[in-house]
Amino acid sequence: MVKAAFPPHTAVLLHARRARGFILIALMIFIAVMAIVAGVAIMTGAQFQRRTSEEQLIFVGGQFRNAIQSYYDTGAELPPGASRYPARLEDLLADPRSKTLKRHLRQIYPDPLTGRLDWGTVQAPGGGIMGVYSPSPAKAVKLYGFPPEFKYLEGKTKISEWQFIFIAPVLPVLPSPPAGQSPPASPPAPGAPAAPAPPVSSDLQGLLDQLNKSVPADRSAPPDNNNNNNNNNNNPQYRAIPTD
Repeated sequence: MVKAAFPPHTAVLLHARRARGFILIALMIFIAVMAIVAGVAIMTGAQFQRRTSEEQLIFVGGQFRNAIQSYYDTGAELPPGASRYPARLEDLLADPRSKTLKRHLRQIYPDPLTGRLDWGTVQAPGGGIMGVYSPSPAKAVKLYGFPPEFKYLEGKTKISEWQFIFIAPVLPVLPSPPAGQSPPASPPAPGAPAAPAPPVSSDLQGLLDQLNKSVPADRSAPPDNNNNNNNNNNNPQYRAIPTD
């Protein structure tokens, strides 16, 4: 059987078409791989940017918290019942209670996630602002590994749940004594002289006198060992037995 031979130009065209097909397939594979790599790089870059923004948010939130604490500590001489928290964030830049310029915060920092100055505020129970938070609805990437003062933020899944607050320490309240009863006396200070004993009532003093009179005189004195030894020597029951 004789095979049909193709003309030379036809064989060249077939070889060129096969080569173009392989090149097209390789180019498509290369484009697909580059698209995957680019997508992973974009996702990694976006996640890295989000982590950086969250770290900046923690730093800025700490600055607000420290400023609120400084504002609170400065108002220690205010009368009881007055709010020691700032009424607005701008009060941290210039304390309105001070006669001279006193800054607790250098500037109102923008939100690292939104880029705006519209911070959410946490109101104190007695009035004023005790903390701030970001109003961003984004989900949090960082869930653990917070600084010690913000350990309560662990497990929060939303950025808006990160509240950077300062809670003033509360002194314990001692219970008041019942009506008609005086409060217990405080213990004496070390090195202080002892307080005099309270006076004894007349009834108790009379009872003590009766007890002293009922005790025999010979029981109050210690026994005389010398007299007991002499009596034992005179008693025939206690004489020494002669030995051979």
